[in-house]
Amino acid sequence: MIEAVPTERFEEGSLDHAASYGRFQVRAVLGRGGMGLVLRAHDPKLGRDVALKLLAPERWDAATFGTQGLEREARALAQLSHPNVVTVYEMGTVGEQPFIAMELVDGVTLRAWISSGRTETEIIAMFAACARGLAAAHAANLVHRDFKPDNVLIGSDARPRVSDFGLVASELTGARGIAGTPAYMAPEQWLGSAVGAHTDQFAFCVALWEALTGARPFGNETTGEKLRDAVLSGRLRDEPRPRRALASILTQGLARDPAERWPSLDELIVELERAVARKRRRWIVVGLATAAVAGVLTWNAMRGGEDACAIRSARIHEDWNGIARARLSAAFTSAEPQTGSYFASYVSEMLDRYATSWSAAERAVCRAEPSEINARRAECLEDARGSFVRLVSLLTTANAAVVQQSGSAVDNLVEISACEDTVALAAALPPSSDPSIRSRITTILRDIDDAHAESLRGEHSTALAHTKSIVASARELGHAMSLALALEQQADLERDVGALAAAEASYRAGADAAADARHDRLAAKMWSQVLYVGAEQGGDLTRIIALEPVADAAVRRAGSPPNLRFSYLMSSGVLAAWRKDFATAIDRFAAAAELMKNNPRRRSEALGNLSIATFETVGAHEALSLARQWAEQAEQANGPNHVATAVALTNYADMCLRVGRLDEAERTLARASSIIEKRVGRHGSTRAAVLRNLGIAAGYRGDFARARVLFEQALAAVTDTAGTEYERGITLSAFASMFVAAKEPTEAVPRFESATSLLEQAVPNSGESHLVAVQYASALADLGRCNEARPILDRADPILRTAPHLHGDLLVTLGVCEAVQDKSRGLATLERALAHCGANRCELVLDVRTRWEVARRISDVARARLLAEEAHKLLVEAGVRTPMVTDLASFVASP
Repeated sequence: MIEAVPTERFEEGSLDHAASYGRFQVRAVLGRGGMGLVLRAHDPKLGRDVALKLLAPERWDAATFGTQGLEREARALAQLSHPNVVTVYEMGTVGEQPFIAMELVDGVTLRAWISSGRTETEIIAMFAACARGLAAAHAANLVHRDFKPDNVLIGSDARPRVSDFGLVASELTGARGIAGTPAYMAPEQWLGSAVGAHTDQFAFCVALWEALTGARPFGNETTGEKLRDAVLSGRLRDEPRPRRALASILTQGLARDPAERWPSLDELIVELERAVARKRRRWIVVGLATAAVAGVLTWNAMRGGEDACAIRSARIHEDWNGIARARLSAAFTSAEPQTGSYFASYVSEMLDRYATSWSAAERAVCRAEPSEINARRAECLEDARGSFVRLVSLLTTANAAVVQQSGSAVDNLVEISACEDTVALAAALPPSSDPSIRSRITTILRDIDDAHAESLRGEHSTALAHTKSIVASARELGHAMSLALALEQQADLERDVGALAAAEASYRAGADAAADARHDRLAAKMWSQVLYVGAEQGGDLTRIIALEPVADAAVRRAGSPPNLRFSYLMSSGVLAAWRKDFATAIDRFAAAAELMKNNPRRRSEALGNLSIATFETVGAHEALSLARQWAEQAEQANGPNHVATAVALTNYADMCLRVGRLDEAERTLARASSIIEKRVGRHGSTRAAVLRNLGIAAGYRGDFARARVLFEQALAAVTDTAGTEYERGITLSAFASMFVAAKEPTEAVPRFESATSLLEQAVPNSGESHLVAVQYASALADLGRCNEARPILDRADPILRTAPHLHGDLLVTLGVCEAVQDKSRGLATLERALAHCGANRCELVLDVRTRWEVARRISDVARARLLAEEAHKLLVEAGVRTPMVTDLASFVASP
């Protein structure tokens, strides 16, 4: 829990507010009530306005909730992210009083929205969204306890957010332990019995009954024995009532016995939507008959006016609703017991957001005047809904491969913004008016979705063969857009199986086809992929570098929507990194991360590349924070048990080891190792990386026997995997460094020799390969073999000069070798190395070694002792227990 210190005194029992609470700067009073005060405040750290809820001390019933319970629930709510739930950011205290920082919603309450006059269909649609928010809370084991129209906020985007999840009770009945608003309280609340999701369902049904009829089902009394008796007896009023189908559904939700209510809000809302759909079907028959008589109708009348527009916009929930959500959750959990529940929650939220966006766009199209461009918008939305429905069908029958790729699959759905881009829609070629061609196009689009589903299920060879036949059909048809989409699918599959040259050719052909179709977004998307797969092939990048302005121009021509700009920035960054232009790579990856600050999966990808590029440029100290953010975002996107989370954690642990944070590194590696043991097995580069870093940590602790076992296991893990040369090379170099730390350079030299050879094959003439070569030269120098070490240093010097954080190793080894023949010259080089570390924040091992090599050679005893003391302190504080710790201690203690 954060502790906020106000700049003005907050008096006990007062509703006065201070100028600020912690970092939150108060701007205005939004509301005042019996339970406290709601303020508009600014959060300068994140640059956004928030709502601060201050709880009045005299109405704070610790017996009912308790401070720890409040904190626990606030923490749980802060983890809950759903489009129909107000987001809780933080909980803090001022003195003894709690406050909540939450999402600021500029809009009206659900009660005010209803009072402005709404149709039955609009009310059902709005309450369905509220129910989805409540259901998400129930899935997180949270109960609202006080649902009512006043506790729902509707923003300017027409999206409802349920608020006040049990953090405070809006009214207290006076009975000990009984909290809630009496008019909406379930029997179990009146009796002081256990509450749960069924309690919220009861309140929801009371509120919906009231919204539909203008009166509550047990009478309009707000408190008292008469209301209590009516609720406990289950006596519903005779009039007014909703129409029969709806009354029957709500009556079950209002049952006195919680066991007799609907199993969940998901089932309840599905039945409500079905009742509305049945009414719609009857209306359509009448509407058609009327049209035949009248002969002319307005655009909205042909759709049934506002009522029918609401129904049309709700169609997407016929396939994505509580039942589908439950099926998806069951399928994910069954296919992936360890990560399935997390992915189900994350993907369901993404699908909720997509469905909400689609509904809003569909409603806008329905209400607009007829035009050619509006017809194209409608067609685009219908195609998007078709792909959405087919993806939902796949996800509700998911296997393990589908679960792992589900987040990416939802991310790659047709962007709703593309269907609202009237300029792009107007520029695109009009659809064919030939019914037979239209039918063939529809078949091709469905076949593409089917092939995509095969790839998501892990059937890559089948999907690729299927897609090639689709490409042939599209070429035969001569329809540019179908061909572009088919080529994109083929290129994606070729990239996934490692056929990068073929993928590049397919992406280029697809970009050309998209240009022929005048579909700028698709063309831009594929040009970005051309950059990526071209860079990944390595070698001569001249032809790919020449295409970078083409890709940039394509994205700009498409309007630079966030997802396209992100893809371009990531591809351009990878291309820059391959050509060793890390400054540009850092700029690109940083911009990509900022662009995706609300998308954890994509943000984690950008932060991963950004942390690596930063390490390559300036070293581990600067990369450490970015690596931690990468790990946090990867876990938020993939859950705590996913391989992607383990990869990010391992990278963060590597940075921790380099800067001397051994405890943090070991804790992080323990988490990563647990994930890898369960998810990967005994082989693979990810497991090798975890074992390698565990070996480094063991070596730092002085447990060389354990370190040796771990390095040997790491080498075994990459015997038969892709990238064997690189993985074995860096593992052997770490293994060799352990022997140097153990003062066994004879054992280190042959391993360094092998590591250098392997890395020169894998990443020739790179900073990494030359750095390992320098470490090899250092081991040779320790054995007095400087004549062999000097040529290695001479070859590495031009490369490592361009990477200051890597050049320090070379300077120290060079100084050691020079000192053999000319002590003063060698010492001068070592002093340069010491100054270099002071300017560039060298990693722990290099920092200590540099101080030690200078200390043992200078004649200034006081300075030598000071340098040795500093080096010894660095090792002790980090928890290092290698022989160097003893050597330094002895040096310091010597007269």
